[in-house]
Amino acid sequence: MSPFSTAASTPTLALLPKHTIGTQEPLDLYNVNMTHLELFSNLFSKEFQTFEESGQQDIMPMAIYAKYALTTPYLMHQVLATSALELSIRTPGSRNLYHEYATGLHNRALSLFNESNLVLEVTEANCVHMFLFSSMVGVYLLCNILHYQRDNLEGFIDIFT
Repeated sequence: MSPFSTAASTPTLALLPKHTIGTQEPLDLYNVNMTHLELFSNLFSKEFQTFEESGQQDIMPMAIYAKYALTTPYLMHQVLATSALELSIRTPGSRNLYHEYATGLHNRALSLFNESNLVLEVTEANCVHMFLFSSMVGVYLLCNILHYQRDNLEGFIDIFT
């Protein structure tokens, strides 16, 4: 059974690890979530790189995102959300689990971004992180909409716009 609610496609907050909820409690620095490690590892897999390659030289490789994500929690959550979304598309047997994980990580990434940027100010210190984050959010949303909203044209248009 998944620790996430399937009714609203939003994770059940009571069942999520404390580090994924926006609380002020100290984190257990030694608590490792193996699914997160799997998602991070997936970023460098042959399958993800095939998903990433489009034959265009102007596309930024995932290694650049991963490099900056290691120092930026909101970017790391979004990168992991994108990895989970890709796995939800590639592994039909685990589609719901990975899609729910992608949704939860994406929502957490947005929360972390908002918490860390109370005044939305682009500076020399944060411009790369913010650019990578916004581009990854755009890719994530477009892929999610195109893959999971194609049965209903009206719903697709509403979400897309």
